[in-house]
Amino acid sequence: MGIDLEEKKDLDVEEQQPIGGEESPPQEGKTEGQVKIDPAEANIILDAIFTRGVYEEEVSLPKGHKCVFATRSVKLAKEILARLEQDNPVRMSRYNQLYGAYCLAASLKSFDNKTLPESFEDRIKITDLWAGPLVDILIGELIKFDDKVAMAYTVEQVKN
Repeated sequence: MGIDLEEKKDLDVEEQQPIGGEESPPQEGKTEGQVKIDPAEANIILDAIFTRGVYEEEVSLPKGHKCVFATRSVKLAKEILARLEQDNPVRMSRYNQLYGAYCLAASLKSFDNKTLPESFEDRIKITDLWAGPLVDILIGELIKFDDKVAMAYTVEQVKN
């Protein structure tokens, strides 16, 4: 079951775990706690990463909107950590919230066919202005994207 609307109103935004938090309920064809991808799709992901250094995927959002996510480089991961240290969040929930927002800014290449700037700082300036519910939806989709890429790297998939 899910959270009813009255309970949802009472949730504190900082209590949510945007990246690496609770797993979503199992979907059809999936077992709880496990992401399933087709071996052919895993090969596409791995080929893109090994040949181009990045995997990008267009994701459909509600109301016909679309975005493109890309895997994050080590350089971007370092920029995210540096930005977190600069912000110095004292509460873990705030740290998780910022981490999710920064991962979104780092991975989001385009939104509704508009390419975002290459600069991480410039992307943060844009995504910081977006409404919280939109950012929550995008972070949810980013989690699915990250899970899919991680699944492509499992020993089972790499053997194929």
